[in-house]
Amino acid sequence: MRPVCCCSSAWAIQPALRAIAKVAVNAWRGMPTGQDVPREITMAKLFTSETYVKVTNLGMQVLAAFGYCEEFGMERHYRDARAATIAASISQIRRSLIANLMGLKVQ
Repeated sequence: MRPVCCCSSAWAIQPALRAIAKVAVNAWRGMPTGQDVPREITMAKLFTSETYVKVTNLGMQVLAAFGYCEEFGMERHYRDARAATIAASISQIRRSLIANLMGLKVQ
């Protein structure tokens, strides 16, 4: 499969990918020392899943109607990204967990 675009919207994805890498590395570095690892990992998961939704939305905009065709595979990513945040309120549960780990009361 060849790339759909070379520069129009691809530049917008790079900062998100770098941020995901930094969050994941921060969580990984904290593991040996034991410093707030559950909070860092939960924050990394939340940020990654929500960034996945933003990136797939951008991909759908780039592909327009072709994004819904199975040929490009974008429809699968779009469906999976939405399911990862919506199913069983995963993102909201992660937000509540992060707040609890920070010592905040969740209503």
